[in-house]
Amino acid sequence: GDLLEIERLGRRAPRAHPGLNVTVVRPTVLVGGTDTALTRYFESPRLLVVAGSRPTWQFCHVDDLVTALEYAALEKIDGEFAVGCDGWLEQEEVEELSGVRRMELPSAVALGAAARLHRIGLTPSPAGDLAYTMHPWVVSVSRLHDVGWRPQWTNEEVLGALLEEVEGRHTVAGRRLG
Repeated sequence: GDLLEIERLGRRAPRAHPGLNVTVVRPTVLVGGTDTALTRYFESPRLLVVAGSRPTWQFCHVDDLVTALEYAALEKIDGEFAVGCDGWLEQEEVEELSGVRRMELPSAVALGAAARLHRIGLTPSPAGDLAYTMHPWVVSVSRLHDVGWRPQWTNEEVLGALLEEVEGRHTVAGRRLG
């Protein structure tokens, strides 16, 4: 919602201010000192998987985001582009690398519980945020590749960094315990 509106305003801004260049940067799951619903997903005792979904994971380390932003600031790239590691990890690979098993729930149960927990204030994220774990969320970074940018981190390395970052933290239903 809000991010889409910000992008819409960004696309309109050059018409009101000729000569203004607007760049929209869309990182994948950002890791490295960040605290989001998606990073908290990895603080849970089990990785929630909605039955019938085939989650895929593509990460972006903040170091790679910074270098992509440098390309934009130096006008090596403009417009809209995505930032992330090359390729992706399947849910099974994430489970194997993390050592955390899945908890699979039917869609109606998962979405219904998430909506109720959010409505009564027990979870910070709305039920719609589950869509990010239910559907493949993989982007192409070819626009950056075309101008010579390459990520320094792999998905496996970023997942490892994320797991180190969240070690000792425990989250249930999006809320940190302790």
